[in-house]
Amino acid sequence: MDKVSEEDLSAALKHYENTLGGLPEVIKLMVSQMPAVFEGYSRMRSAVMAGDSQIPRHYKELIFILLDLATGSVDGALIHTSVAMSKGLSIRELTEALAQAVLVLGISVWDRGGAEILNHALQHIAKEET
Repeated sequence: MDKVSEEDLSAALKHYENTLGGLPEVIKLMVSQMPAVFEGYSRMRSAVMAGDSQIPRHYKELIFILLDLATGSVDGALIHTSVAMSKGLSIRELTEALAQAVLVLGISVWDRGGAEILNHALQHIAKEET
């Protein structure tokens, strides 16, 4: 389960560098303790994030934000929020999507991460404007 070629591991790490700008802390743990699982997961993630997709990159990141929010992974949602904003997602698009999440998942999802995600996006925009 732990055997992964250096070439495959390198390709998986490069994917994260290209899509997120590096490895999130929780993924670093997977790399060190379960390299074969990391490599397999990264192959699937690479296929989903392929550049020949019909879904623009910022919308893929928005989907990740909403799925992470729905499943309680606010840390993941925050990472994807930064990437989505840098890839062109607007605050209006994000707020509409968060409103839809509240409609389906209930107001508690706003408390459990929706507000934090929106604040994070606003901070991201403020940093880019300075």
